[in-house]
Amino acid sequence: MGVTTERSTILKTQEGTLTTALTRTQASMDLKVQPFDFTQGAAAGDATSTQGLVKMPAGKHTVIGMVVACSAFGSSRVLDIGYEAHTKSDNATAVNALATAFKEDLDVSAAATGVHPAKRGDGFCRRICGQRHCRRRTRQWIHPGGGYAQGPRHLRVRGKIPVTPIDIVNIGIEALGERPISSFEEQSTAAVCARATFRATMEAVLELDVWNDATATATLAAEVSAPRDYARQFILPGDCLRVRGLIKRSDPWTRRGRRLMTNAPAPLDVLYTRNLAVSPSGQPIGDGEDIQMSGLLAAVVGLRWAWTNARRITGSDTAMQAMHQLYRQALVDAAAVDGAEGTPQAQQVGSWVNQFAPESWV
Repeated sequence: MGVTTERSTILKTQEGTLTTALTRTQASMDLKVQPFDFTQGAAAGDATSTQGLVKMPAGKHTVIGMVVACSAFGSSRVLDIGYEAHTKSDNATAVNALATAFKEDLDVSAAATGVHPAKRGDGFCRRICGQRHCRRRTRQWIHPGGGYAQGPRHLRVRGKIPVTPIDIVNIGIEALGERPISSFEEQSTAAVCARATFRATMEAVLELDVWNDATATATLAAEVSAPRDYARQFILPGDCLRVRGLIKRSDPWTRRGRRLMTNAPAPLDVLYTRNLAVSPSGQPIGDGEDIQMSGLLAAVVGLRWAWTNARRITGSDTAMQAMHQLYRQALVDAAAVDGAEGTPQAQQVGSWVNQFAPESWV
């Protein structure tokens, strides 16, 4: 089979060995995300084969974690992510290659998808690479504020991915430069903060915008009893965080606790923001349970959590201010990408008299 040394299209373009136009997403993102899509060539590659992925711009970059989606490598295969040998741009110091700098021994024997925090340590480099090592090893990582990783046969980096509350909190912990946690039940300060504030942080972020990942609909049946000022009342779904409106109806409505009041007839179709931190019945999910959400949104929640808990975890106001800046930028970028999905609504001509009615929009 033989040892292979290959480079991704993006890396070749950045190095000037391939002339091709990069898309806006491939080239860069304001969130400091470095996405790529790599497919291994015809030769599978033995141990110590390398796969060059991306070239970082000059300067210091903290690798927080990685979003990984790859096909199965085969039995007993693991993945490492690190950097190639390079020279520091500030003092011309030579840095040796370290293939395990960001992630070591990630199990990829089966198809892998998930968010993985990077290892603590150096985290500063100009070029990133993945390498297959002895023991049939391979690796993966994420770039500042969210990022994407290397894959064997084929790697996808967009769309919803399963992440756990632990994964999301660890994004924030890594941004603070602290050691990741493996459970909310640990006795570390970070784990105590996670138990106390993760759900509130998630709910706060979800209420800030109409995130596609948290959008849901439901058909509600009217209760037997009705309030004095409305004809009917409906019990909202257990995972309803915020009611966005009635579907194809312009009837007045209001929310009171877990009930929606309106004069509209039953059954009633509603559009709402789903609470991703609870089950459909409203029960809090476990810290290891999967949540389907984009990597960008996971980064927003993780960085807001870091901002909220930075002073208690690090004792530093400077760290708290830095996390606030990272969170604000992550929020802007995630909202911009989220808002670009779908056809924009346009108001029908002549519908200005009732511009708030859903049927006035197409």
